[in-house]
Amino acid sequence: MKKLLILFLPLFLMALAHAEIEITVQGGRSGMTSNSVIDIDHDSTSIWLGTGGGVSVTRDSGATLTTYGYEPLPADEVSALSANDRAAWTATSHSREFQGDEFPEGDGISFSRDGGQSWTNRQPMQATRVGMLAYDLSLYDSLVFGACFYGGLIRSTDWGVTWTNLFPTQLDKDTLGNSVNTDSADFYGNIFRSLGNRFFSVKTDTSDFPDFFSVWGGAAKGIYRFFFYADTITGAFHTYPDSIEQYAFSLLDTTLADSLKLPGNHVVALGINWVDTVKTVWAACRPVVSGEERRVAYSTNDGATWHTANIIGPSDNPDVEAWDFAFNGDTVYVATSFGLYQSDGDYSSWILLSGMRDPQRQTFYQDNAPFYAVDVVGDVVWAGGSDGAVRRFDGDWRVFRSQLDPASHYAYPSPFSPYHSTRQGSTIHFRPDRDTEASVRIYDFNLELVKTVAVDRDRLGGVESDDIVWDGTNDKGKIVANGIYFYRVELDYGEDLWGKVVVIK
Repeated sequence: MKKLLILFLPLFLMALAHAEIEITVQGGRSGMTSNSVIDIDHDSTSIWLGTGGGVSVTRDSGATLTTYGYEPLPADEVSALSANDRAAWTATSHSREFQGDEFPEGDGISFSRDGGQSWTNRQPMQATRVGMLAYDLSLYDSLVFGACFYGGLIRSTDWGVTWTNLFPTQLDKDTLGNSVNTDSADFYGNIFRSLGNRFFSVKTDTSDFPDFFSVWGGAAKGIYRFFFYADTITGAFHTYPDSIEQYAFSLLDTTLADSLKLPGNHVVALGINWVDTVKTVWAACRPVVSGEERRVAYSTNDGATWHTANIIGPSDNPDVEAWDFAFNGDTVYVATSFGLYQSDGDYSSWILLSGMRDPQRQTFYQDNAPFYAVDVVGDVVWAGGSDGAVRRFDGDWRVFRSQLDPASHYAYPSPFSPYHSTRQGSTIHFRPDRDTEASVRIYDFNLELVKTVAVDRDRLGGVESDDIVWDGTNDKGKIVANGIYFYRVELDYGEDLWGKVVVIK
């Protein structure tokens, strides 16, 4: 659920609650079960992908994938994911209909300490109500932090048994001068109506060890950084923040030029990159009020000043909707709604990566389709979005996609709109029994030829063909009328495959 909706929901405050459910399964489901990938992370042995159909994991660079969804998880749809060698954590959610509209509702936060074979589900109130769900997770050792819309920035130090909020007002004092750096003081004031407590992203920062540990949170009112200093005797970090800093765009701030401020206060993604002695903080910004912009920004002085990355979308569009960051030395990858961008240390120059075709699997990732997640493991780049997941190593791409029935033939999506489709049409999927040349043609309801889509395309036996797409046009290049159409896959060893595809403009 990387696409975020800002919703005003009448929430009634209640006491903090948690519950625990543990389910053990043997195995999980084979392969990916959704082509929507919203989060990617890794530990020392595995790549984890958060998808619309559960959490997928691979330990062999994608040769095999196992997916854990509803039972053992509370739901299939992943809204956040993070992993380290202690555990893999994920947040799930679903949509709830209310008065004719659909609203996101959290299902809690789950973790697995054995590679996915068993899962423990925790249900903090901040992530289990309508509008209350975690959009991002970040880990340090066994500590877990969650960025929750209408639930604030939360933290657990005991494997999710209890959760506490990190409030931007945590160091404030009440009218009597007493400290209010406790959860209840802010919580019962309905603080989640404040934009400063609607969090969408979170990153832990260990670059200043051993002196202090910090947590960066992206909210709808800018970025907050929470500092936890080490006790001078025990060395343990304090329970509550010792200080908090905010980085936000404000027209009233005359100490900085507008060009050196955070460009937009709705921060949906954060990244922290450390190269040699230089730390760079990255932010994916959206505008909240007039004067703010939809841009990617970075800071090399811990948020004191910000610079806008020169990423330009198709048709010279400067409004960049970014969702995630990954790093390999000073090379930066940015997942955006336009595609996956790369910059090799010069942040004024960016390349939009394209041509992600996988001849071995006979499939591809559509150019300019959205990417929502990116991660780098060594020299291997993993990314995912609305059209599956990709892996790049030594310049070669591998594409990973879910199929309803790998051995069968069908058109998907169906129905489809020629104007609104991630793959710019409907994919004709089939798997021939042996090596062949295949031709694909589209016919109307009267079985009159509409379009020849592919002629004598080489296909590998026993391998899914997933790269032949009908764009909804006829042989003259015009969009066809709404209705039922038929595809015909002609295989040169004498077999014809017929199926149905529906067009709804």
